[in-house]
Amino acid sequence: MRTLLHVVEYTSRSDVFRFYPSPDIHLGNAACDEKALAAWVKQIQDDPFALWAGIGDYAEFINRKDKRFDEQSLAKWLYGVGDIAKAQRERVIETLRPIADKCVALVKGNHEETIYRYTERDVYGPIVETMAQGKTEPLGLEYWGFVRLMFRRMKANCRLPDSWTLDLFLTHGWWGGALQGNGALNLERLGGWVQAQVVLAGHDHKLKTFAQTQVKPLKNGSVQKVRQVCGSCGAFLDGARYSEAKGYRPSPPGYLTVTIEPDKQEVRISQ
Repeated sequence: MRTLLHVVEYTSRSDVFRFYPSPDIHLGNAACDEKALAAWVKQIQDDPFALWAGIGDYAEFINRKDKRFDEQSLAKWLYGVGDIAKAQRERVIETLRPIADKCVALVKGNHEETIYRYTERDVYGPIVETMAQGKTEPLGLEYWGFVRLMFRRMKANCRLPDSWTLDLFLTHGWWGGALQGNGALNLERLGGWVQAQVVLAGHDHKLKTFAQTQVKPLKNGSVQKVRQVCGSCGAFLDGARYSEAKGYRPSPPGYLTVTIEPDKQEVRISQ
């Protein structure tokens, strides 16, 4: 587990930032809604106050020798392609490259981990390297870790003395289930043992958000209450087609947005 530090400079007290965690993308699966993915990328690209992080499972990364492989599950652009993993990795990079400059972290998903474990194909590393080009801060978090966003207000090219730090905990997640309850319980448990104002996870392909309060003692004898927002990041999979094969309830593609007002030190999460 590691912590990535990312400094965000802003100039106006009224500036509002939006943090977009990626849903599970599964690019290369026929059920991936590539139009919804393109719209998400365009929204981040056009938003001057946007930041984003990858939550894992960027592509399907299931090769022909994998027992999970199903020819009918392939996107049409993979028909006749020999090296499926390479084609998917390159398409992920091509799709996300326009917003690489706004990326603050990339988490590894179970699909990236599984293909590496059984075939020694590193698809995660090249994605991280491409998104990190031109940056001084690292982006790779592996399976989970913290991102510390340090917001600094600037005036006439000088940093003002006050700054505010927002801690986010990101993981691909490890829970599933047909109903919302299992994911909500695991996300709540996770929020209980990591000290971060924002806790985000993927993997179960469901969208859910909630807030809870953590309390901690202070040296002066009082107690500080810290608001924590938690979210499950959903997926860019067409719920009907994907869920039919898995026996899940259909769910529409969607994503979360974390709204950050650094001067007010406020955070909200929505879907």
